[in-house]
Amino acid sequence: MNKILKFILSSFVCFSFILNGCSKVDENKETEKKIIGIKIEGENVYIVNIINSTDKNIIEFSIKSNFDEYCNNMLSEDFIPNEERVLYYDANKAIEESKKQNDSEMETYPDFTIHLKFDDESEFELHSFPFDDVETAEIKMEDEIVFIEYNSIQQDKLVSTKDAELKIKSDKENSEDIQESVDEQNEPINQDSIQYPDYDYAQDYESVQEQNQVVVQPPVSGSETSNEGCLGDDVDTW
Repeated sequence: MNKILKFILSSFVCFSFILNGCSKVDENKETEKKIIGIKIEGENVYIVNIINSTDKNIIEFSIKSNFDEYCNNMLSEDFIPNEERVLYYDANKAIEESKKQNDSEMETYPDFTIHLKFDDESEFELHSFPFDDVETAEIKMEDEIVFIEYNSIQQDKLVSTKDAELKIKSDKENSEDIQESVDEQNEPINQDSIQYPDYDYAQDYESVQEQNQVVVQPPVSGSETSNEGCLGDDVDTW
């Protein structure tokens, strides 16, 4: 009887361990998130949780610094609404370029911009992304701009970049309007489009000819001038 009880108890303990192990595996599967970029670790490698809080699929996600161009698309598949992913970004190249540009060994922080393209072909930029001040960033779309909200590590409060993105959008539109105005002022004149008044050049030519014409008066018969012949009245003629 004791052997049977021991066997049942041992079986129950083993079964509990098996269930516990399975639950841990399931839990790991649930918490495992998709990534943006390549999963790496090291110095100047930023790891940020990104939440797509827009109502659109993000189909392209790329990053550039103020010292280089945008990288290739970092998404292997569409980033769907309400999904959370882990972004891995290696900033070593950007930081090295920043040091070279500033001609100094002091570590400087480059300015990063994220380019997003959505499934409706619309494209937006997230300016001055705060890699050194964020753990989780939520991407939002309002008023025809895209911005992020995040809990600032340095300020210990919720921060929104909406106002900053609105100002950048406004400044860009004003700059484009000014440039368009300048281009219009500098546009070369199309001679074919100029309307000249009708002018009768033939009539003007005839008028000039009449003004320049020499009028020869015929001699008056029966009268002579006092100096006729240029010899005078006192000169004897042959």
